Amino acid sequence: MEFRIGKIPVKVHGAFAITALLLSLSTNDPVQIAIFAVVMFVGVLLHELGHAVTGIAFGLAPRIDLHAMGGTTSWPEGRKIGWGKSMLISAAGPFTGIILGGAAFIATRSIGAPESPLVASAVSAFIMVNAVWGVFNLAPMMPLDGGNIMLAALQMITKGKGEKPTRYISIAVAAVCGILALRASYTWGAVLSGLFLFRNVQALRQVGRAKDEVQHFERLKEGFAALERKEGRPAIMQAEQVLESTQVPELRFEALRLLAYARVLEGQWGPLMSLLERCRLELGPAELERLEQAATESDRPEEARRIKELREMPAAVAGFRA
Repeated sequence: MEFRIGKIPVKVHGAFAITALLLSLSTNDPVQIAIFAVVMFVGVLLHELGHAVTGIAFGLAPRIDLHAMGGTTSWPEGRKIGWGKSMLISAAGPFTGIILGGAAFIATRSIGAPESPLVASAVSAFIMVNAVWGVFNLAPMMPLDGGNIMLAALQMITKGKGEKPTRYISIAVAAVCGILALRASYTWGAVLSGLFLFRNVQALRQVGRAKDEVQHFERLKEGFAALERKEGRPAIMQAEQVLESTQVPELRFEALRLLAYARVLEGQWGPLMSLLERCRLELGPAELERLEQAATESDRPEEARRIKELREMPAAVAGFRA
């Protein structure tokens, strides 16, 4: 189901209804289930509108999706704002729920609970979905809003190096929440905490890989600069270090190119031919043709002939020989 609230597009995915149903399984009353589903829909939508409206105030164009994990407010045109504004956007969602749920709670204490059992049930669910879940959403754990606030704060403090500590804290908090949920026999909370823990562990690994890739890129940059200066040995060293520590195809391709041309520069034709025998498929025919030309220009006809054979060799044959 898709609709708009003003300029904000909203999409409700079918999985949202499944989650609402699972969370209402504590009762067998169809009416109570329907009440909870409607309240959950309204509560999650209000939460996401808190994010969206705050984003609009900062010049962003939001989009809301309600899905199996609740809701997400995204920014199709990007979110290029400062960390301070990012924290405000993240905080706006849970605080919208806390204020509305808190107001409903105060009202029930001031004027008394509604006489109608159905209305009373709806108000109780509204308080839980908005106030209680709003407070939980402020927990310092990614991908909750509290985790996003923590990330923005640490990024601001560390000048862009805050993701790794944020993930470590999120893993610890998810583990504690999972243990507490299990002790309280709150199965859904335990499952959710386990999912958050897994996602943060995976994200932490990605942070490590990204850091390694930056280091590899810097090594390749230094290597090609050395090649431009006609310094083959430093270029060989940088290329070999990258090849020893990465399996990323793009990085390996650039490292192999660097190593091949550096060996040409140093006149290391034996090691070069061994490299091409092993890695001809990774380099590809275009690079092999350039290296063939380099061998011809260096008056190495035997090597040029062999490189041509490697270039024209069917992939299946090369794979069998390897």
